[in-house]
Amino acid sequence: MEDFIKIVLSRPSHPANIGAAARAIKVMGFKKLVLVKPKIFPHPEANVLASGASDILNSALIFDELSSAVCEETLVYGLTARSRHFPLPVLTPREAANEIVLNPQKTALVFGSENGGLLNKEIDICHKIVTIQTGDIYSSLNLAHAVSICLHELRVILAANPKINKLGNPQGQPISEIIKLVDHLLEVMEEIDFLKNRKLKYTRTRLLNLFKRSIREASEIKMLRGFLTAVQKRNL
Repeated sequence: MEDFIKIVLSRPSHPANIGAAARAIKVMGFKKLVLVKPKIFPHPEANVLASGASDILNSALIFDELSSAVCEETLVYGLTARSRHFPLPVLTPREAANEIVLNPQKTALVFGSENGGLLNKEIDICHKIVTIQTGDIYSSLNLAHAVSICLHELRVILAANPKINKLGNPQGQPISEIIKLVDHLLEVMEEIDFLKNRKLKYTRTRLLNLFKRSIREASEIKMLRGFLTAVQKRNL
């Protein structure tokens, strides 16, 4: 099931960390590295730190936006230690590994930049948060170390469940379809002046969280978008 899991580095600033993360991915038996707006890549330093995992670097996919990088995934975990105004479920790496292995989905583990972690708009795309417990005195964790910890937990759970190697029942729809639904709904809200005096970004976050939790079938999205289209035609 390693083919179902994608490791996404969003806006990494140091090529050495990209290389070290690639090495961790290969050592733990995974394959898919995705980069979102890397500051410097490709770079010789990344190849040096990859140390035998150049194939992971060479096959890495690069995107301009996180939403494009995870468009096919039905489960997206964001690695962050920050609290949220609109809280998502918060898991340890081991709890997340159990979920991922016992009901395999097309899954992305998303790691933010070294300087500031994930942006709020990136966390909005995630279904759940994974937080790595650290000591109280010094809690700054290297990007590649965070990747290693999460993939090690996955490897441990996979070793205990060797027969699980097929996709399970999806917990929801691809995140790209949820985003399209929310954008369509916001478009209609603006057309009928429903958003007047409301803060758009908070409304979008609330709608994303609502539909990430509740939408399970493609038919549900089709029905809602059909209704929204009908409203738009009626409003012409």
